Amino acid sequence: MSKNGIEVITTHVPASSSIEERAAKLSLDIESKAGGKSVNIIAIYEALGRLRIQTGAFRQLTRRYMNEDFNPNTPDREGVRYFSYGASVEPAVYSAFRQSHRIVSGEEGANDGLVSVASSKWGDYKGTLVNVSHLDLINWTNRLRWIAWEMTGNKRNFNAIAFYLDIGATDTGFMVNHSQIHDTPDVRDSKPGDNKQALLEGHMIRRPWRLGASHVERRHNESTSRIRCIILSLADQRIMDTSRAKDMLEVDLPMRDTIDVVPRQSAFTTSLAIMAQEYKIKGLSALDLKNGEKREVEVEGIENGKVLLAKVGNITHAMSSNCTHYRAPLKLGVLTPEGRLTCAWHGACFNVGTGDVEDAPALDPLAKFEVYEKSGAVYIKGEEATIKASRRNPDVKCKAQGQEKIVVVGGGSGAMGAVQALREQGFKGDITMVSKEPNLPIDRTKLSKALIADKSKVEWRSQEWFDTASISTVSDEVSAIDFKSRSISTKSGKSLPYTKLILASGGTPKALPLPGFKDLSNIFLLRTLPDVQAILGAVGEEKGKNVVIIGSSFIGMEVANALSSNNTVTVVGMESAPLERVMGSEVGKIFQKLISKNGVKFHMEASVDSAQPSKDDKSKVGSVSLKDGTNLPADLVILGIGVYPATEYLQDNSAIQLEKDGSLRTNESFQVEGLSDVYAIGDIATYPYHGPGGNGSLTRIEHWNVAQNAGRSAAASIAKPSVAPKPFIPVFWSAMGSQLRYCGNTPHGWDDLVLQGQPDEAKFAAFYGKGDTVVAVASMQMDPVMSQSAELMRRGNMPSMSELRKGQSVLEVVLPQEIKI
Repeated sequence: MSKNGIEVITTHVPASSSIEERAAKLSLDIESKAGGKSVNIIAIYEALGRLRIQTGAFRQLTRRYMNEDFNPNTPDREGVRYFSYGASVEPAVYSAFRQSHRIVSGEEGANDGLVSVASSKWGDYKGTLVNVSHLDLINWTNRLRWIAWEMTGNKRNFNAIAFYLDIGATDTGFMVNHSQIHDTPDVRDSKPGDNKQALLEGHMIRRPWRLGASHVERRHNESTSRIRCIILSLADQRIMDTSRAKDMLEVDLPMRDTIDVVPRQSAFTTSLAIMAQEYKIKGLSALDLKNGEKREVEVEGIENGKVLLAKVGNITHAMSSNCTHYRAPLKLGVLTPEGRLTCAWHGACFNVGTGDVEDAPALDPLAKFEVYEKSGAVYIKGEEATIKASRRNPDVKCKAQGQEKIVVVGGGSGAMGAVQALREQGFKGDITMVSKEPNLPIDRTKLSKALIADKSKVEWRSQEWFDTASISTVSDEVSAIDFKSRSISTKSGKSLPYTKLILASGGTPKALPLPGFKDLSNIFLLRTLPDVQAILGAVGEEKGKNVVIIGSSFIGMEVANALSSNNTVTVVGMESAPLERVMGSEVGKIFQKLISKNGVKFHMEASVDSAQPSKDDKSKVGSVSLKDGTNLPADLVILGIGVYPATEYLQDNSAIQLEKDGSLRTNESFQVEGLSDVYAIGDIATYPYHGPGGNGSLTRIEHWNVAQNAGRSAAASIAKPSVAPKPFIPVFWSAMGSQLRYCGNTPHGWDDLVLQGQPDEAKFAAFYGKGDTVVAVASMQMDPVMSQSAELMRRGNMPSMSELRKGQSVLEVVLPQEIKI
């Protein structure tokens, strides 16, 4: 079965029940057997034995039903793309290829090829395309049409290159009469035992239109007369064997990625993809994993080469071993029954069947590899560079076309998540991203956690990447939006029209309206790369500076930790312990103790009075005075007292109603209430939270992951309007002497705390409750407690506070299949 990356699985249409039930059963069967991989070609036929009695099931999926019933009523399932066997040409007698499929045509009418529902972008509806033969689309006789389309900028894409109904001597009762096949060198001397390979190599790939009716004869001496459904997944370069597919197909086909039919080349005789190489897995003689098990294994012949094996639904998958975010070992992550793999560090989620990203903060998907047993050993197929990289590049290549114009205001996490997801999900219109920052989207978390000032080390994507994806980047500041005329004005005088708008302008750091803080230099906010560069410039290479940080929340604590080496750092906070409002004083004191070990000093329950000038330079800050009379020497001051929604450009806009905090109210899909085709994500969005304790309460969350996930959700709503919003649990992390993980949210606060582990050693899990419901979880050095808790929250299966107080471990709780938020 395993031949050059062609996947073969079988399925069938239920022979009775309603069209909706048939569609649902078929899609479930395909999804289950495809293991999450995208299905490229489906040919469907079912008949009963030598009596040639039809079940009627095939007829349900051809012509009228594909157009009127099946596709409109078929549930959209991620990972399954539907293809209709039965493009028809009317009238049927004019069909150039009707005779090529006499057996099927004789019973079902003209069936001339495979219609890709997913890739039929030139049609206005799902279903069989009348007057279009998709075999004709790859026929040399129609290449003039392709040339004309390309010259007019209207080139079509079509990713199906061949289909195969088991016309072999085994199992189906059909065979190729090789003596009547066209006289070509590759098949002239073929024997009956070679007929399948000859047919595919000589005709279905190179000249699919030349196989006439005279080349197939019916044999009635077989016990079964059945042409089964064959699914060939060429883009994924993988093979799956099933019990029904045994003895059905063995072919040697050239590997191809998604096929873009271009008339100037012979797309069917030239290999378009690099062949994968076979590598042996060290120390493994069989694929003996149990369902739900994952295992990191080494790859022979590749230095430090590793892959992760994971078994879900009786299928063993091989994939990249490290998270594509910060390369965390995925063997430490959480694997769910439906095949969702969550990183233990920062909550990035991947689909083990496809490798695709499901939740932030990862942008790159995992690479997938064919895995199989052979001669008492286990092997994978892949490229060495891909195995080493432990990732693959997302498919975003696009040439923008059509009338749709999406403008994204902002250049942060939400904006990046939105523009990439739009291209990944097939949006082909114009995309323009407008950001007032002088750089491309960056990993902003590295600014406060590590004070990295080199943009090449923090930019998520290069300009070349944006060019390849046809995403325009504009460095400018939005000054106004006319929602009626659908246009955006910028400070430089530009006017940008849009058909859909995503507002992702982020937050603006708060300043202190106190004496000295407006006038003196060396007082910094922290939000952008220029902010970091200015801070490091003030610290200097020699360091040894007095640094006062005002604010004891996440930004203040992270910066204090980052600057503690060779500087005298003091943190001023109004709470009794750092992060008390979010984490409580008991947990906050753990963080304070950790950072104090690095020499950081704390003034808690303190209020700032003013900033005083330096004795040496009156233009610069020299100290910070507290209201209790304390005077703190300061060569520089950093403010970390929070942010407010950056919606200044909307303040006087009569078409929109801002919330009291300046944010925009949205629904679960992040569509702004009261405005058509406008979305708000990230720090400026107040949306209904349905996690534990939320009950749909409106909340605004200033987390990096939330912004990116919201961007992905907005993109999905635009690209696939009928798909319901995908729920996610908020996740964030912080660096405060050790790595903090946090999931959940407390829109109504919390009134109970359960601590597990060894808090005195900063090794703990903290469970925050509202009543007996766990609403948030924080952990240090206890991975994967946070990731497991996030998945349990999604499923409504989180242990209660009383159960946790009795010693229940979340790692021992089985993850149910159903998602409940």
